[in-house]
Amino acid sequence: MFVEVHGIGPPPLDARLLRTVRLLVRHPGELTVRYLQGARKPYIGPIALFLLANVLFVAMEALTDSNVFATHLAQHLHAQPWSGWIDPFIEHRVAELHTTMAAYAPKFDKAVAEHAKSLVVLMVLPFALVAALVYRRSRQPFVAHVAYSLHFHAFMLLSLCALLGVLAIDVWLGGPGLASRVFDNALALVHLVVCGIYLWFASKPVYGATGLSRAVQAIALTFGAMLTFLGYR
Repeated sequence: MFVEVHGIGPPPLDARLLRTVRLLVRHPGELTVRYLQGARKPYIGPIALFLLANVLFVAMEALTDSNVFATHLAQHLHAQPWSGWIDPFIEHRVAELHTTMAAYAPKFDKAVAEHAKSLVVLMVLPFALVAALVYRRSRQPFVAHVAYSLHFHAFMLLSLCALLGVLAIDVWLGGPGLASRVFDNALALVHLVVCGIYLWFASKPVYGATGLSRAVQAIALTFGAMLTFLGYR
């Protein structure tokens, strides 16, 4: 006689995904804690969640025809803090290829746009190192910092998806979108604040941070995230 058994094994992927995203957004840090405690079957793992968030982010970028992580050559040369420092390297590269700046710029921009979408994972490890430094007194193993970083970057990508949705609505209503420096800076500021709030809330369950030090550490980690972001661009 065959008996059908229910309730054995992990829940369906869609249920796990919904549960994971809900916990990630509504209770920052709890997903990392539960992963470290071994409660993994009900949720999607940190790497899988990060990859899914990255896929959604790339789709939103394609939908809105934007490149959040890509910086065009013209911006590198004229609108970034490192513009004066990078000029000689670009000129040397152009001369080395026996081409012109006008011919080199489109190739550079295309390569940057392609790599920026696929190599977001490169931000995870530097941020984990920053977290390990900021919360060194917590004595968490390094795997905890990596899981924390993966969850944070998954949240960050979902936040960017929401902001790209706002961008799409603005363009649809006839607005300038990212062509407006004010709108661009406003979205960047909102994103920074949202990430800072996430890191503040997540610091208590993951690292046991409390009091004034909690705020100082969250600000330091937000600053570290910003530097990681700028370094990646």
